[in-house]
Amino acid sequence: MSVIQKYLEPQREREREIQRRKKEIMASKARKKKNRREGKETDLTRSSRVSYVRKPFAARSKMSMVLTVAALLLGGGGLWGAVRTQGQATLTHGAMGLCSMLLSAAAVWYGGISFLEDDKNYILARLGIVLGVLMLAGWAAVIVIGLGGLG
Repeated sequence: MSVIQKYLEPQREREREIQRRKKEIMASKARKKKNRREGKETDLTRSSRVSYVRKPFAARSKMSMVLTVAALLLGGGGLWGAVRTQGQATLTHGAMGLCSMLLSAAAVWYGGISFLEDDKNYILARLGIVLGVLMLAGWAAVIVIGLGGLG
């Protein structure tokens, strides 16, 4: 073996090692890419994953929430006035209760029709409907109890 061959033999061996290493790296990248692609395909087929961050709120659901908050404030004010006067509430406190019932009904209505908007975030609509129905049920209970005391 000549001096040149002795010098070139480690170089060839190093180049073979480098080529083998490059092939391993390329195969690893190909496996990762394939796994990512399969992962994305399975994510797309899963209907349970919903991102609320990207979807805007439905416009009517915002109105439902505003009406719900207004109904809560008016109803709370009417009840507070009735408790403060020990059941001898004025006409103003009664009007606040009546307005609270009407605003609750309107909030439930707006929450319901907000589901007609496509591809929106409906969390405010659901919250407005639930709170509105609970307030309507509470006011109905107050009215039934109040009418029961008259007889």
